[in-house]
Amino acid sequence: MSIIIRRDGKVAAKVPLRTTDADVASFVKSKERWISKHVERITGSYDRQQMNYTNGEVHRFLGMPVTLMIRESGKNAAYLSEGVINIECKGSWDPLKGEAVLNTLYKKLALKIFNERLTFLLEKFSAYNFKPAALKVRTTISRWGSCSAKGSITLSTNLIKKRVDLIDYVILHELCHLRHRNHGPNFYKLLEEVCPDYREIRKELRENM
Repeated sequence: MSIIIRRDGKVAAKVPLRTTDADVASFVKSKERWISKHVERITGSYDRQQMNYTNGEVHRFLGMPVTLMIRESGKNAAYLSEGVINIECKGSWDPLKGEAVLNTLYKKLALKIFNERLTFLLEKFSAYNFKPAALKVRTTISRWGSCSAKGSITLSTNLIKKRVDLIDYVILHELCHLRHRNHGPNFYKLLEEVCPDYREIRKELRENM
């Protein structure tokens, strides 16, 4: 059995004729992380292209491609459902407003998911007694996250487009800054304790900023 990832990010499994559905599902699940990683790499070029914010355009959410679906209605709304970013608008759609509309939606989703991941990681690494003062989300371009002198962690809205393991790495990176402000040996020793594969993840994030 093998996995095929198409240019549009869609995934297919190539299997022998008599393979059962259960065996296919088990095989695909065993390759879940590999699939997510390669789908994100293949569709990553979308982040570096000029977005037009038109119907059918592909964007990303948690490392997976999502399709933009725009329609006129009696209200203005934006929401994510089953791999589709739905945008409803009064009157005709203005693509020039697309970036602002999507950033607002992404920020709303990011606040919820980032807080869930932070709670999960604080519980998982409770022995380290990390105590961030707050978690904020901002639309930034030059960095994925930061930690203030007062212990407040800020994450980029754009991070919500990345896989969960990449999001967790950025959060852990900033949590480690609560102990060590600079990127010295003690910082990286702590980071490796909580995220042993940080080098690989860091490399991937740097290549897809």
